[in-house]
Order: sequence, then structure tokens, then C-alpha cells
Amino acid sequence: MSTAHRSLRRLSASLLATATATAAATFVIGVTAGPSAAALAPDQPLSGTASSMWQTNDTVRALAVSGGVVYVGGDFTSVRPPGNASGAGEVTRTRLAAFNASTGALVTSFNATINGNVFGLSISPDGSRLYAVGSFTTVNGVTRNRMAAFNLPGGSLITGWAPSASATVTAVHAGAGAVYVGGDFNTVNSVAKGRLAALHPTTGALIAGFTASANNRSVAIELAPAAGRLLIGGTFTTVNGVDQNAIAALDPATGATRPWAATGIAPNRPNCVAHVTDIEISGDTAYVSAEDENVGCYDGTYAAKVADGALVWNSYCYGGTQAVKVVNGWLYKGSHQHDCGYNPGGYVGTQDRNTFFFNRLVAQSLADGSQGHWSPNTNATTSTNPVGPRVLASDGTQLFVGGDFTTVNNAAQQGITRFRPGGGTAPDRPVAPTVTATAAGTLTVTFPAVADRDSGTLTYSIYRDGGTTPVATRTAESWPWTRPTLRFDDTGLPAGSSHTYTVAASDGTLSSGRSPNSASATVNGSDPASYPATVLGSGPETYWRLNDSAGTAADSSPANRAGTYVGGVTRGQTGAIGDDTAVTVNGSSGYVTADQPAPAPAAFTQAAWFRTTTLTGGTILGFSNAQTGPGTINDRAVWMDNNGQLEFGLRQTASATSRFTYVRSPNSYNDGAWHQVAATYDGTTMSLYVDGALAASAAATHAGSGTGYLRAGYTDLTRFDTVFGPNQTARTSPNSFYLNGSLDEVGAWSRALPADQVRAQWISSVVGGSTPPPPAASYAGTVLGDAPSMYWRLNETATGAVADSSGNGRGGTYRAGLTFGAAGAIVGDADTAIGSPGSSGVAYSNTSAAGPTTYSLEVWFQTTTTRGGKLLGLENVQTGWGTSYDRQLYLTNAGRLAFGTMSGGAQRVVESGVSYNDGAWHHAVATQGPGGMTLYVDGAAVGTDATTTPDAATGFWRLGGGNLTGWQNAPTSSAVAGTIDEAAVYPTALTAAQVASHFTRAGR
Repeated sequence: MSTAHRSLRRLSASLLATATATAAATFVIGVTAGPSAAALAPDQPLSGTASSMWQTNDTVRALAVSGGVVYVGGDFTSVRPPGNASGAGEVTRTRLAAFNASTGALVTSFNATINGNVFGLSISPDGSRLYAVGSFTTVNGVTRNRMAAFNLPGGSLITGWAPSASATVTAVHAGAGAVYVGGDFNTVNSVAKGRLAALHPTTGALIAGFTASANNRSVAIELAPAAGRLLIGGTFTTVNGVDQNAIAALDPATGATRPWAATGIAPNRPNCVAHVTDIEISGDTAYVSAEDENVGCYDGTYAAKVADGALVWNSYCYGGTQAVKVVNGWLYKGSHQHDCGYNPGGYVGTQDRNTFFFNRLVAQSLADGSQGHWSPNTNATTSTNPVGPRVLASDGTQLFVGGDFTTVNNAAQQGITRFRPGGGTAPDRPVAPTVTATAAGTLTVTFPAVADRDSGTLTYSIYRDGGTTPVATRTAESWPWTRPTLRFDDTGLPAGSSHTYTVAASDGTLSSGRSPNSASATVNGSDPASYPATVLGSGPETYWRLNDSAGTAADSSPANRAGTYVGGVTRGQTGAIGDDTAVTVNGSSGYVTADQPAPAPAAFTQAAWFRTTTLTGGTILGFSNAQTGPGTINDRAVWMDNNGQLEFGLRQTASATSRFTYVRSPNSYNDGAWHQVAATYDGTTMSLYVDGALAASAAATHAGSGTGYLRAGYTDLTRFDTVFGPNQTARTSPNSFYLNGSLDEVGAWSRALPADQVRAQWISSVVGGSTPPPPAASYAGTVLGDAPSMYWRLNETATGAVADSSGNGRGGTYRAGLTFGAAGAIVGDADTAIGSPGSSGVAYSNTSAAGPTTYSLEVWFQTTTTRGGKLLGLENVQTGWGTSYDRQLYLTNAGRLAFGTMSGGAQRVVESGVSYNDGAWHHAVATQGPGGMTLYVDGAAVGTDATTTPDAATGFWRLGGGNLTGWQNAPTSSAVAGTIDEAAVYPTALTAAQVASHFTRAGR
């Protein structure tokens, strides 16, 4: 039997002081990536399409699920079938109803009449009783002062449970030994009780030993019996006479306060007051939601350990969170989220309340709070202060949502809805692509990614001239709020021929319709001028090609305004244009700045090429009155938000505290591909171009930047925070003012280049018709799209924990003596790898697991060793020499790759016929399942064995080293001396196509 309960969230601030037992209150219930928003995340177990469900005629404020029935409480007076308009087929149900959890149909046998709103529901642990609390005073005509209990499943009122509260009860939790309640009351059963009480579950008598009190209401109560903790959340600021804002941990027997280290996450300070709206306990972790009373304070969610409140993660999204619920390994959230700009990978919303776009239902990773790919939506209409979803509950597999909405995914559905696993939602239909004639024989096709309510990584098929077979495919990860642009260079076309293109998106199961046709484009017969010639022909006053092998950043323009490299800059890197080189900047200290100050022109253009996969944003271009450091007057800033969108900001006055005007690109560009950005100002209009196309523009007043230094890679952006409201966090938006990525071809002009000249520069970059390497971000997205059970990217910068990017919490611990920050395997990705001396290995998993019977192992390696070693395998100890070890990839002394497992007590080994200790990066994948064993190297199968099932085993995943004694061609060394990257384990046998896709996505 599964049980769940949820209660009222918080009252509107204007009513907190005046809500009484006799007045029906008006309630406002106030949120990653993520991946976040660009934090990479797997697809969702829950469908983003709602399943059939009866409706209510007014707000739902409480839900509880047990025995295949969902119980619903709130303000409603009738219910009606799905699809019926308001008033059609209404069946009387006054503030309490029951529905079949599997079909959504009304349970006709359950019918109670309640004269006031229901704010909380909870079911006894044995499933025999339903407790309801609210502002009511009668149930079925019998006096029940704000608390009542019903027999289940029949729904008859329990006559022997009739406690009485002096004012509204807003929260309830039924435990085995007590029913805990919170609200506005001062007495219960005529005994003084300060807004908290514990009642006997069968008699309703007060439990005298529970003496907790608070100075204001609780709206969430959760019990963790194993931890000996009762957590309460609400609008209070003191508990048991001691300052304790919004949340407290209590002793369940006495009500005495227990330590809660996360006190203050929901703050209470001048001009920044927030309240807890919900608490969800799963395992040893509590997930807490909040909303604020002051703009820019705290509307987020956080995770903390139940035992002591130790913080696990904290998400700063704005738009008051109303409810949270853990289902199928994800935290689902109901809110009116509109801005997550302070989170890594988070998006920035608008600063105008009238143009907010609310994402009212989202998912977050349990491990780090980053946002998942689940984005159904509702409106918010029916209550006095509508917010949309107010309460969430689950039967263990489905998610039930209640609130003050009348539509779900733009279809009529009032008060309550549900989402179940499977089914899925088709991606949105793409818009018509843009087609540009670029190099000779080449048409370049670009288009923005689309969103899917329950899938993130989508594949786009590109069709030419209405054909039935795609001429190319592209794969990218997207969210509704973070959508990259994709590009395809269609080469080898006859000069003078004209073509149109369409695009369709697929999540692997469901597909969108094809986009509208693009405009027709005609193929050029000759290449445009080279990129440097095109730039120089437009008269730049600074042109840093950033191809210097030493010294300063040479200026290729006639003005001779050279630049200086500062901090963590690496030269000689793959560039954006042909064979020319670029620089990478390290995201913490590296940038380029002019070596001499120059007066800033009144009208200007500044442009640069960049490539990055950062989730913390950073400066691309700027102008500062200081050559290095933060400066005091910074202007003409072009930067990337945490989710990859681009912004261009101009100061309105010359004051150090000047306000600014900004524009933002609608799409994101942290996809690991090269992009050109250009910012122009002509004296009245500021314009932002990306890849030759206008992305955004606005009228702007600009007082001038004075005299200063052009910069690329870093400018102080403190004055350019575009998150809505004042920043009351310890974070910045973007999180980093330094870019972590590559820079190339920086230019500046003392005039606003017209759109055709900006576009000509981008067109000239395609000379030769070469397609940019696949985006580095798409490698991780492809891996995650195949649902690994463990995925170590190995991009940490210091010894300690190994992060698991799979979302399954299977992290590891690094061994000693490693080299961090080595160049990684994935082309164009700033992600780093780990160098190992070959002494003890690279890392081991923190928890043991049963060895899978169907599985895949994947790892990238680079080595010249002639002593071999284990790359990845299962072993019964974390360190040292295990006695049981198989399901392993290893190198022999000859550099050949071997895949070994035990089956029927005998070794089964597949070994490559060639060696791979040549100092190059190689991709190794081993699979075992119903199709037998297959060893792949660099995307192709190199050996097979018919063995389908390994022997049972339990152990730890060990990376880079481990026991190989007795195995076929066992190497001299147990550990590999070399560099290792991107290790993953899957609970499935990857197909040959999947393996090939992974290798291709790496760009090698």
C-alpha cells in the first residue's frame, strides 16, 4: 500500500494576520539544471501529457493517495467528468472528493458534506483513516471544528475522533502514534496550544507530552520516524520561544527543538523574508520549498539531511514554489517559476512582470537540484491570488497535481490533473529553417531546437526539396527556456541550383510534423572573399586574430592597437577560421585586454568568435576604464548567461552606478560549436547579431564609455545583473564573469556595421564548405540519452569526489597521485580528463552494486604504456587486490584491448587484433547481453563472443586499475599509465549504432 499526503500551503501575506476560524481564507502558494537548464539531464520517466482525470469547479488545496484512490480537498463544491465545460455534468461534492487513481473517475461511494475549505489531508499509516483539516465547522451536519477523520475506503465520518481547534488548521500529518496538526489556533480541546499540537490517532485527545509551539502557522508537517525527527515548515519566525524562521526540526514525542543546520536558507532579514511552503522526505533527505514576501529574496528549493539539516544543494529559481514531491527518482515541483539566473545552467527571465513566462511544473535532480526534462504547464486563474499548481501527491508511480488552474497544456482541465509513466509527448514542430548561400556549392541551413515536455535530447532530420530521406541529422539537448541553434552545411550542390529545406524533430519514439518549407536559396558558383579580407575590408580599428605563438595579441588592423594576454590563456588552439589558431581562456583568470587606452567612439561595433560548453556564463567582450581587474566603469558588455543565451548591455550614463539597457538572444550557444557574436550601436539602436543574423535589438540611450580598454574574456559584470528584482543572494548572474572556453577573431569598429556587412563576415567563414565539428555538449547529451547507470566525466580539478553525471548518485573517490585538468578526449569540449602514473588506478565507486547481467562499459583512454593495466571493471574491494573481478576492460602489455567476464566459472575474453598504445585517444566499449559479448574500439566492433550471461557478482566499479591476476594475457601492471576520460556503465547492451554515435559525437 502506498500513502501520500499534502496540506495547504501558505496564506497570502495580506491575510496572515486576519485569517480566522469563521472566514474562508484566500491562499497564495507561492523553483535546474537542469541539466538544468543547460545542465545535461536524461529524459523523464513521467509523461508530460496529462492522463484522464475528473475535474473540480474550484481550487484544490490538499491531496492524499492510498489504496488506489486519490482524495482531494479544497474550495470546490462540485466535480465533473474530464472534457466537460464548467457547469456540464456537475456532481455535488463539497470540498472533499475521491477519485480512482488509475482511471481518474469519481468514486461515487465516497461523499462527505463539509461547510468550509479543506486545507490538509493525511492518511493513517495502515490506510484505514483519512484525516482532514481546514476552516470548516461541520461535516455531514455534525460539529467538527476544523478537524475530522473518515473511515476508509467507505468515507463514513468517525464519530469518536472529534478534536476541536479554535481557529483554522492548515497542516496535518498522521503518524503511527500521533496526528500532528498546525495552523492559526491558540487552543485545542479548550487547552492552550500555540499553533501546534499532537493528537491521539483514535481518540483525538491531546498528547500532553508534546509541547511545541510557534508564533505563526505551519503549512507543512513531515515525520521521519527512523531519524526521530518531525519537520515543520511555514510562516513562523520562532519555535518554542526561540528564533527559528520558516522551518524547524522537532522531537516527535516532546516537540523539543532539534538542530537544523539549513536554518536561514529561507531568510528572515530586512527586506528579505521567505517562508517554507512544503517539505518532502525521501530516504535520509528532506526536500524543502519556499516563497518570499520580497522580490528577489528566496523562492527556491533545497535539499538537506533529515538528521541535522546539513545542506545538500540549494536552487535559487524565482517564482514562489508551492509544492514538491519525489517520484521515480526525481523531485517534481509546482511553482510559478520564471527565472533561474543564479543557478549553474539556469536561464534568466524577463524583468517585466507583464511578460513573465511561468513554467509551473518542472522536475529537479535529487542529486544536485538541476532541472530535468519535464515541462507540462498550467494556467492560474480561479483563486483570489492564483498561482497554478498548489499541491502534489503520488501513488508511487504517478504524480497528482492540484491547484487553481483551469487548463493543462492549454487544454481545459480544472483543479486537478495527473501524469503517469510512459506515453510520452511528441516534440514541438520546428520553425522553417534559414538557408544561406555561403561557400561555392554550399547552402548553410540553420534552425533553432524545439522543446519536448518529457524528453531533452532530440534528433532533427533535415530534408531537401521535400524528399523522403533526410540529407542530414543533428542531435541536441533543449529545454523550453534553453534552445540551441543547429547548423548543417549542404555541400557539393550544383552552382545555380535552388533548394528548399524542412526539418522534423524526434525523441526516438515520437516525432513532430515537418517544419514549413524554408525560403528557396540559390547555390553560389564561387567562394566569397576570405574571412580576414572581409573583416579588413570593413575598416576595423582593432582586429586581434589571436593566432600569436608568443608575445602580445597582434593587431591586424591599420590602427596597430595590440592586446595583452592576462592570466590563464592557452595559445595555439584550434581556431574558428580555417587553419588559423585561437586561444582558450580558463574561466577564472584568463582574458585579453588592449595594451593602450583609447577613447570609445559614440557609435561602434565589436565582434568575436567563441566556443564553449560552460554552465556558468562569462564575458565575451567588454570595455573598461581599467586595463586589468574589475575597473570602476565597465560598458559595452557582451556576455553569456549560465544557460548559454547571449546578452549585450550599454550603460545609460557615465556614472559608476549607471543603469543600463540590454538585449538578449532567444537561443543558447554553449553547445561546443564556434559562433560569431557582433554588438552594434548607431547612436539610437543597440543590436545583437549571432552567426550573421540579428538576434535582438532595442532603442537605447548611451552617454559614452569614456577612455578605456577593449577586453575579451573578462569584464566585471556586477552592474549588468538582469535577473528580476534586487540580488539578495550570494551569487552573481552569470555565476562567472570570466569565460571558460575559446576565443578568436576579435574586432572593433568606430561605427555600427550594417546588417549586410555583419552577415558577410559570417558567410565568409564558411569558405571551403567545411562543417564545424560536432558540438562537444552533444557527446554528453548522447551518452545521457542512452541512460547510463553511472557516468563519470572526470572533469574535477582536485582530488576528492568523482561526480556522477547520470543522475543516479553513483559517485566515486579519486586515488592519490593523479594529474587533474588534462586535455580531454572530446573535441571542442572544455571538459578535462585525468592523468594517471599507473600506480594505483584513477578512482573507485563509493557503493557496491550487484554486477549487471546485461550491461555496457565505456571509457576513453590515451596511453603509450607497454605494461598494460585495467581500464574499467567490477571488483569485490574498492582498493587493493580483490578476490573476485570480472566484467572488465583492460590493456595487455602489447597494447591490445581485452574484454573479460566470468561465465559458468570460466573466463570468456574478447581481445582486439591490433594495439592501441599509440598515444592517441581511443574509445572502448564492451557490451554483454542476449546477443553475446561485443568489443568495440573507436566506434567499430573488433571482436565478439557468444556468451550471453555472466556469473553473479557484487562489487565496486574500479577505473584505471585493479587486479587482473590469472586473466588471459594479464599485463605486468594492474593500473594503466596514461590519460582517462568519460567513463560510463549502462544497464543495457548498447547497439552498434549507439556506440558509433558516441564515437562520432566526440568529433574524432
